[in-house]
Amino acid sequence: MKDKENLAYVHYQNTNNENKYLILEHSDNQEDLYARLKTKHLINFQEHIEEFVTEKPELLFLNEK
Repeated sequence: MKDKENLAYVHYQNTNNENKYLILEHSDNQEDLYARLKTKHLINFQEHIEEFVTEKPELLFLNEK
């Protein structure tokens, strides 16, 4: 799904552990990122992700300056 706030979205499976994934998203600015986090499908994802994982996901936010 492509959201106007999202410039890029990719996910990677760890080559050393097939049960670990890295999801990267790129937004133009913080406002766009926060708008994307409030979309219906991402709220649904956040509410249900723990049904499919054995560890709590770690979220990291990086700012390019």
